[in-house]
Amino acid sequence: MNTRQDARRNDCNEICDGFTYLTFQKGLIKMSEMKCWVCGKNAFSRVGGTDELSLQPDRFKITDANYSISLPRYKCHNCGFIQCDTADVTKFYEELEDEEYISSGNQRTLQFKKLLKNVKHYIPANGKILDIGAGSGLFLREAENLGYSAIGIEPSLFLANAGKEDGLNIIQGTFPENCPCEKYDAIFLTDVIEHIADPLPMLKSIPNFLATGGKVIVTTPDVSSIMARVMGRKWWHYRIAHIGYYNRHTLEMIMDSAGMRLVKVKYAKWYFSSRYIAERLLKYLPFAKPLSKLAPKKLMIPLNLFDSQLFVFKMKDNI
Repeated sequence: MNTRQDARRNDCNEICDGFTYLTFQKGLIKMSEMKCWVCGKNAFSRVGGTDELSLQPDRFKITDANYSISLPRYKCHNCGFIQCDTADVTKFYEELEDEEYISSGNQRTLQFKKLLKNVKHYIPANGKILDIGAGSGLFLREAENLGYSAIGIEPSLFLANAGKEDGLNIIQGTFPENCPCEKYDAIFLTDVIEHIADPLPMLKSIPNFLATGGKVIVTTPDVSSIMARVMGRKWWHYRIAHIGYYNRHTLEMIMDSAGMRLVKVKYAKWYFSSRYIAERLLKYLPFAKPLSKLAPKKLMIPLNLFDSQLFVFKMKDNI
């Protein structure tokens, strides 16, 4: 690169290894290879993240507590979507093991029970449910307890096997590649879409698996929430495993491109043990470590920080 090009790159104050720069302007990066996963444009601003992170399966644990650390994040100048500069990360999920996720089953079971209660009027009695990113199958168990026929698909061999050992119907693999060709009354992506690189092709395949009148239920962190803005780069949803950051606008955009329209949106409430919350708060209040040990493990606390949303979608051609 010649001196003039060096100066232009310095003016931009951005480095995007592996991509061809087309335009260099202060605060703007225009690249020939990286496209916005939502709108397809290629003009971005660097808005955060850490360079040269070492990626390994442990970094992608569901229970990972390394908050405020993420891959380099870029904001699309056209639609405002924020995505990371990364290729497919499926291999890390296939290899991950997460014992803490298994041991924290009680709090997660309560979360899924409440989630199903929130959307049960959208699903016919005894309906068929598909859970994409099923973990060890805690959601499937709750769905079966309510009379639904439930099947899950999960990339982690460790988690899928844990569910199978509990007698749950889990397939180890990814959607749609390894999904049975059936029709489902509801398809769930519970805190999943933010983990998927370029999810539009996957979303476009959903109509092939959705029954007439079926619904798609999505939960994901809200990057435009007040909490995200107040916390800034310290927001707990900035994590290595999260590579796409949505708000209502960008999620509706990508779902519209996949042939779906919004039916309902609300803030999601999650449940955690007081010990779990206390241990996570140590990231922000390290001096409180002695007190965290006093928090009871069995006390479940409902938590709604208004920075995670629950969406219900249906196909556009459904009345």
